[in-house]
Amino acid sequence: PKNMGFFPFLEHALKIAKEKSIEREVSRLIIKSQNLALYSPMQESHFGLGFASYTHFTSPIRRYSDLALHRLLKELLFHQAKGCSYLLEETPELCAELNALQKKTALIERDFIKRKFARLALECLEKEFLGVVLEVKDWVVVGLKEWVGLKVLVKTNKVFKPLEKVRVTITHADLILGQVRGEITERIKEHVS
Repeated sequence: PKNMGFFPFLEHALKIAKEKSIEREVSRLIIKSQNLALYSPMQESHFGLGFASYTHFTSPIRRYSDLALHRLLKELLFHQAKGCSYLLEETPELCAELNALQKKTALIERDFIKRKFARLALECLEKEFLGVVLEVKDWVVVGLKEWVGLKVLVKTNKVFKPLEKVRVTITHADLILGQVRGEITERIKEHVS
């Protein structure tokens, strides 16, 4: 709908997705569309949460960025951290490097997940699954209901719409490319009441 703010629009989209029984897929697409958090030497707000100041680190601490932040917070709160002057001096360079590494890590993680799904699909060749059309470009991309995240590429001359429910048969899985291909065997008609 026009003249709707961002958050009301998201709520509206999720409501429609729930009515169509595709809430998991739409939620995943919304999360995927969000930018990754960036490391910054400046105090930053959190757009999604609406906080004027925001930071976080994982527990247990596993990453260098978490360790550096933890040390700085410890110094601010308890005056107990050693080496904070070095961290403060090097923060802009550290943030730039961590942002670059985060992007690289995200690409590696995506490739790994695609290959894991391709391995899983090898065990399911010629099996049929319920899915939903996610994208329509050169290939129709179908997300499976059973395995959220697995995308089946379908080459077809038929016209499909995003969010259309279909049945798809897995016909090929390529571990090198991390691709799963298949055929759409049925369009699932929804009854509108």
